[in-house]
Amino acid sequence: MGPKEAEAQINADVSTPAIRSLKQSMAANFAQLKPFYDRGAIGENNMGFVEPRDTGALNLKDKADLNRVVSQENGNRNALYNEIMKANKLGADSLPKIQRIFANSWRGKSQAGWWIQNDGGGWEKKR
Repeated sequence: MGPKEAEAQINADVSTPAIRSLKQSMAANFAQLKPFYDRGAIGENNMGFVEPRDTGALNLKDKADLNRVVSQENGNRNALYNEIMKANKLGADSLPKIQRIFANSWRGKSQAGWWIQNDGGGWEKKR
């Protein structure tokens, strides 16, 4: 079975109380993340996580805020991916597949001008 078939067997839309709670927390965090996306300070990487990009123009308080919200978001995303893996009754070997599914989703939902990392590892601004 190839990667596409394995990904097709993962129900990324599965819902449990833990998954709903994580998604609510992530939705609440978005207001804190958006200004950093807009400034180009963070982007969506190809493994389903938020990654700092150009933080040179940020002052110390903004850098601390960025690190805090990125850490919180990535913690939620990691927990979400693990909960989806458990809800689908899959082993740890499925985690990279789940991350790729969500990486594609996050990058697809990114606004024009935000940084996204392509599958090859290069960074580009979304058009």
